[in-house]
Amino acid sequence: MENASKALIIAGAILLSIVLITLGVVIIGRGQEAVDKANIDDQVVSTWNQKFTSYAGDSVRGTDVNILINAVLSSNATNKNAGDTDKLIKITTTIKNTSKEEAPGVTPNNTTSAPIYTKSCDKVNQSAKYNVTVTYGDKGYISEINIVKVKG
Repeated sequence: MENASKALIIAGAILLSIVLITLGVVIIGRGQEAVDKANIDDQVVSTWNQKFTSYAGDSVRGTDVNILINAVLSSNATNKNAGDTDKLIKITTTIKNTSKEEAPGVTPNNTTSAPIYTKSCDKVNQSAKYNVTVTYGDKGYISEINIVKVKG
């Protein structure tokens, strides 16, 4: 009788050890999935932003600014239809409203109006130079692009 009770205690201890080890493996596995997902999310945001940050900088050619504006308008239309408001980009500018040098959100006195995300806009002067800066939103996606004509 004593041997049977000792055998049951040993079997219970082994079973409890197996349960604890399994629980530890599951917790570690889920933690690793969360870390991997965070790394993937960062890569997705970085890849998405790269489409637009490649045009940022000082003295950007007008042709590149036009390509950027078209890319933003296309991206905004796609994301607006998909309901993905985190990826909508507002374009602001201090470009003078002469010779059709306008961008979405510009009013005649060069102050920005409500964001226009999908409206087509007149192109900027291709031979001019522009400073293009980006602003990031809360989730890491670009939220605004500012275009300023370089004097000269």
